[in-house]
Amino acid sequence: MKKLSIALLALTTAHAAMTGEATALIVAFILFCYTCGNDVVNKWNKILKKQ
Repeated sequence: MKKLSIALLALTTAHAAMTGEATALIVAFILFCYTCGNDVVNKWNKILKKQ
Protein backbone atom coordinates (compact mmCIF):
# COMPACT_ATOMS: atom_id res chain seq x y z
CA MET A 1 0.00 0.00 0.00
CA LYS A 2 2.88 2.36 0.72
CA LYS A 3 4.39 1.90 -2.74
CA LEU A 4 1.00 2.57 -4.30
CA SER A 5 0.57 5.70 -2.21
CA ILE A 6 4.00 7.04 -3.17
CA ALA A 7 3.40 6.30 -6.85
CA LEU A 8 0.01 7.97 -6.72
CA LEU A 9 1.50 11.06 -5.09
CA ALA A 10 4.23 11.27 -7.74
CA LEU A 11 1.82 10.87 -10.63
CA THR A 12 -0.70 13.36 -9.32
CA THR A 13 2.04 15.89 -8.59
CA ALA A 14 3.08 15.77 -12.23
CA HIS A 15 -0.57 15.94 -13.34
CA ALA A 16 -1.28 18.91 -11.07
CA ALA A 17 1.82 20.72 -12.32
CA MET A 18 0.76 20.31 -15.95
CA THR A 19 -2.94 21.07 -15.56
CA GLY A 20 -3.08 23.35 -12.53
CA GLU A 21 -5.67 21.14 -10.82
CA ALA A 22 -4.94 20.88 -7.14
CA THR A 23 -7.81 18.64 -6.04
CA ALA A 24 -6.14 15.42 -7.15
CA LEU A 25 -2.88 16.51 -5.51
CA ILE A 26 -4.63 17.17 -2.20
CA VAL A 27 -6.38 13.80 -2.24
CA ALA A 28 -3.13 11.97 -3.04
CA PHE A 29 -1.29 13.89 -0.33
CA ILE A 30 -3.94 12.96 2.24
CA LEU A 31 -3.67 9.29 1.25
CA PHE A 32 0.13 9.52 1.48
CA CYS A 33 -0.06 11.08 4.96
CA TYR A 34 -2.50 8.42 6.09
CA THR A 35 -0.40 5.49 4.89
CA CYS A 36 3.15 6.79 5.38
CA GLY A 37 2.79 9.52 8.00
CA ASN A 38 4.32 7.68 10.96
CA ASP A 39 7.27 6.45 8.91
CA VAL A 40 8.05 9.96 7.68
CA VAL A 41 7.85 11.42 11.20
CA ASN A 42 10.08 8.68 12.63
CA LYS A 43 12.74 9.19 9.95
CA TRP A 44 12.60 12.96 10.40
CA ASN A 45 13.08 12.59 14.18
CA LYS A 46 16.08 10.28 13.65
CA ILE A 47 17.68 12.84 11.31
CA LEU A 48 17.14 15.67 13.79
CA LYS A 49 18.55 13.68 16.70
CA LYS A 50 21.79 12.96 14.80
CA GLN A 51 22.58 16.66 14.43
